[in-house]
Amino acid sequence: MNRTKRLLQIAIAISVIALAGCKAEKDVVTLTPEPPIDTRVPSTATPIPPTDTPVLPTDTPPPPSDTPFPVTDAPALPTEEFTRTTTGGDGYVAHVPISEVEQKSHEEIVTILVTQWLEHYKTESSQLDAKLKDYKIDEISIISDAEDISPFIIASVSFSVIPVQIPNMWRCREMDINEPWCHSGLRFGVYGKVTGPYYWLRIMVVG
Repeated sequence: MNRTKRLLQIAIAISVIALAGCKAEKDVVTLTPEPPIDTRVPSTATPIPPTDTPVLPTDTPPPPSDTPFPVTDAPALPTEEFTRTTTGGDGYVAHVPISEVEQKSHEEIVTILVTQWLEHYKTESSQLDAKLKDYKIDEISIISDAEDISPFIIASVSFSVIPVQIPNMWRCREMDINEPWCHSGLRFGVYGKVTGPYYWLRIMVVG
């Protein structure tokens, strides 16, 4: 009897242990790792569509030249001597193609160049102490001329100007208080006979 009771107790204990094991298996939860959080900030920039680089046609004209004479079919560029600025004012150098004046007298050539020089200061120059309201050539005297030297013409030129302001660069010899004209004069040299293709004017000394 005691033996049977003992076996029954053992069987009950085994059943309890088995039931406890099944419950433990049911309580086990398998944890699935969560995916990482994306911390990148989405871009708000509008994508730029690709563009095709334009292809220049083969007959595209060349860029503008830096030469001071924007003319078509101009003769050869002036010499280095020509590119130097003259003294006084803003340095403008009056010039004329030899082909345009080769039939003119030396006095006429000087008149053309000096007129161009004065006209520059009336209509183009931005230098206030050189700008003119008006001008006139009073007298031209040819001091020397020679065909094979440079300058090939030296001339003393008297002229009158009305400056935009006082003081100015025009060195008036005399000025009548009753009129606006300032009387002045300079000695000019005409260059280019030997080297060509331009004649140009340079101030030499006060006339």
